[in-house]
Amino acid sequence: MARRTNKFPEPDFLPAIKRKRGRASLWQDSFIRQVYYLSLLGLNDVQLAQVFQVHAKTVELWKRTKPEFFDSMQRGKALADSKVAHALYQSAIGSEYEEEVILTNRVREYDDDGKIVREYTKPLRVKTTKQRPPNVTACFKWLQARKAEVWGRRIKIEGQIDHTHMLDLSRFTEEDLEMLKEMQKKQLSLVQDIDYDNVD
Repeated sequence: MARRTNKFPEPDFLPAIKRKRGRASLWQDSFIRQVYYLSLLGLNDVQLAQVFQVHAKTVELWKRTKPEFFDSMQRGKALADSKVAHALYQSAIGSEYEEEVILTNRVREYDDDGKIVREYTKPLRVKTTKQRPPNVTACFKWLQARKAEVWGRRIKIEGQIDHTHMLDLSRFTEEDLEMLKEMQKKQLSLVQDIDYDNVD
């Protein structure tokens, strides 16, 4: 009885896999080049493992034992991150870009007496510079990443809680206490009284 396999059929355009005698090694030197481009695309370790058809722990092992592999991965990630950061920055501050506009140009041909012999339109290509306005969301994201202490959403309040779970407010500054009061007012304003109908 023939063994059934659940493998996908191999496409014709792919080169045949050369089998070696003995235990096959999972590592291939071509992975160094591939991991660079895959990291550019933003693949994480689990996705890389799926591409290389290995376990995620194997990718972790390669990162520790194959310095060229790890270096190639880091370079791909760094280039991708820098391109995205640059695009986010450009979006945040706005930018200029060139655009080609096609206008219709009316052409008249005259004879020797100055009479119009022929009149037609032909396209006229004109390059114009346009301004892309700043993107508020990109500005906010950039500032959150670069100036988290000012623009971040997390509020850090340092205090001391004793074993009775009572908060000691003696170490809070006046600004901290005012901020807590404002937060309490905001929280209470979100609570709405709802009338319920009794259903028997």
